[in-house]
Amino acid sequence: LMDMETPFMFTGEDLYRGETYTSEPTFRRYVDRYRPHFVAAPLSRDKFPKVVAKFPDYRLVWFDDAGVLYADRRQLPELVETYELQGIDPFELVPETGATLLRSPDRGPKIEQIARMARIDPACLVTNVILAAAHSDEQEYEHSLPFAREAIRHYPESYLGYWVLAD
Repeated sequence: LMDMETPFMFTGEDLYRGETYTSEPTFRRYVDRYRPHFVAAPLSRDKFPKVVAKFPDYRLVWFDDAGVLYADRRQLPELVETYELQGIDPFELVPETGATLLRSPDRGPKIEQIARMARIDPACLVTNVILAAAHSDEQEYEHSLPFAREAIRHYPESYLGYWVLAD
């Protein structure tokens, strides 16, 4: 039998890039071995939510247009208590721009969490688009416009900012 951790054959980076986001056993080995405070995953890894859901200590604390960030609540309890995002699935939001969230009857607390994120990172396309659309839905156009303009300012190549500005 061959040792699969032979340094010249497979590095931790190889495992991380390969199956960490799609395989529960690989993610478990990664977590058990390295005990990371944070786990970041690209939004393109749509199987990751099912994998990380089996590790309840890792809580969603951030997302942007490209990825998600989970924090280990055992190692960072104060951070998780302050920043955990509840009831939000970034893999659903991007690139849907919050359509599912906006139709949700309990969207208020979710919108508040996204607004908190926008205050921290005003350049995030998805949060600006969701907030602009949410305010437009409520016919609060004076509140919608700044978010639409921020989306356009930071992402002039994306149609999304123009779409919510026109709405």
